[in-house]
Amino acid sequence: RELRRIFLNLDEDGSGKVSKDEIQSIGEHDKKILTRLTNISNPVDIFNALDVNELGELDIEHFCSGIWEVAISKVPIEMKRMEIQVNDLHHTLGRALDEQKFFRQEQETFQRQQSKFLEEQAAFRKAQITFREEVRGKLACIYSTLQDCSATCSLPPASPSQASSRASNGHAPASGAPAATAGNG
Repeated sequence: RELRRIFLNLDEDGSGKVSKDEIQSIGEHDKKILTRLTNISNPVDIFNALDVNELGELDIEHFCSGIWEVAISKVPIEMKRMEIQVNDLHHTLGRALDEQKFFRQEQETFQRQQSKFLEEQAAFRKAQITFREEVRGKLACIYSTLQDCSATCSLPPASPSQASSRASNGHAPASGAPAATAGNG
């Protein structure tokens, strides 16, 4: 309770955090209590020891628990700082391992999807080749049929007199035949 009261007295801006500037303005009574609990007379040294992440501010939990643990364990505050740093590293490594596990799972999912895509792509290419072969076959058949039809259905080349009579009957001249004119008779 006493540490909480000291924290609230220090938190001049009501942010829920104490900055280095705020701890420098500590009252004499509160300074004596902190010195008695931590055996450190300079409040900035206490702040620096507890600010292991070097964020420049401490929330109420870190402030109170840090000082309380130093007070009850009679361990120098530097040792407490190292303990906090080790615990922080432990938590950071745990998060990193969790993220690594997550990324591995994502990578495995991606590899499965990639493998499925490659299989589907290979099947598509095979179907595409089959389709092209079928189209070529159908086109060859159509071409062959057209050649056969052309050979059996086409008219022999027309003579100029036949072309003229066809033109007068409304038929177009045969390919390669000269067009009939009114003066040719």
